[in-house]
Amino acid sequence: MLHAEGLKGLIIFLVVAGVIVPLFHRARIGTVLGFLLAGVMLGPHGLGRLAATYPWLGYVTFDDSARGAVLAEFGIITLLFLLGLELSLQRLWQLKRYVLGVGLAQVLLSTFAIGASVRLSGALPPAGIVLGLCLALSSTAIVMQLLIEQHRAANVTGRIALSVLLFQDLMVVPILFVVDILAGGEKGSIGALIWPFVAALAAVIAIMLVGRFIVRPLLRSAVRTGSRDLIMAITLLILVVFAVATGLAGLSVALGAFLSGLLLSDSEVRHHIEVDLEPFKGLLLGIFFITVGTNVDIVAIAGDAGWILLAVVLLMSVKAAILFGAARSFGVPRAAAAEVARLLAQAG
Repeated sequence: MLHAEGLKGLIIFLVVAGVIVPLFHRARIGTVLGFLLAGVMLGPHGLGRLAATYPWLGYVTFDDSARGAVLAEFGIITLLFLLGLELSLQRLWQLKRYVLGVGLAQVLLSTFAIGASVRLSGALPPAGIVLGLCLALSSTAIVMQLLIEQHRAANVTGRIALSVLLFQDLMVVPILFVVDILAGGEKGSIGALIWPFVAALAAVIAIMLVGRFIVRPLLRSAVRTGSRDLIMAITLLILVVFAVATGLAGLSVALGAFLSGLLLSDSEVRHHIEVDLEPFKGLLLGIFFITVGTNVDIVAIAGDAGWILLAVVLLMSVKAAILFGAARSFGVPRAAAAEVARLLAQAG
């Protein structure tokens, strides 16, 4: 039997997905923004703030945004898994110039520019380095969901955006390591410097080997049974295990999900997997965006709205300029470079 609070949250989410978001669509508001706005309005910092005065609002608002955290994260790894299914190792290798070129240039230049701006604003070290490293990254969920909705994930803009986002995921390990050093968690020894990279590289190699010699034969044996339920169960097991493996290695769980999809991209049941998972991906991502929205405190933002707006405009302007320049320097057409700059200018 479902717990009353969990059932209430599920009903509210289904109303948002089936009624409120379609109404936003009619007002030309996209799905991502629609879910975010719904989360803000129905979250504990929105109408939920008035529940003490008007008790009936407690029945139509989210009172605990953490309840959907697991499903929200599963939505992100499902999105990256499906993106991996649409690629192949050969096509990914063709993108290496943009992953290591545009991605590396964007992260380094954005970190320097943001860090210098924070330092000039009067913040004490190491605030500039930490904020520069964190804000240099972008939201994979938002960018790729927008591109998928607009059927542009496979064109030039989609490929360049994915390349940069993949490099940003690979930067999770060094960013966490640098932040830990600055916080005094490590002494800066050579072993402490090398170990995170060795562990991350070992995790990726292990995933590729397991995928080649264990996962593919396992999936082929499931295909021979003719049971789509068994095929989907094994697929979800592969997805979760690979995501957890990269998470334990200090990498992004989204990267593990992407690699698992990449390994299954040439399997004979690829299209069946895509068809079965596609509807759930949209709903799970909806939970993610609503969860993000419920954490937005409108009152706190309103108190410093001017400074926040100025900071957001400056951040997006700086990142967009860097992304455009980096993309153009590696031969990306002007229109695609401008589109990638606009998409990735936000901070994830």
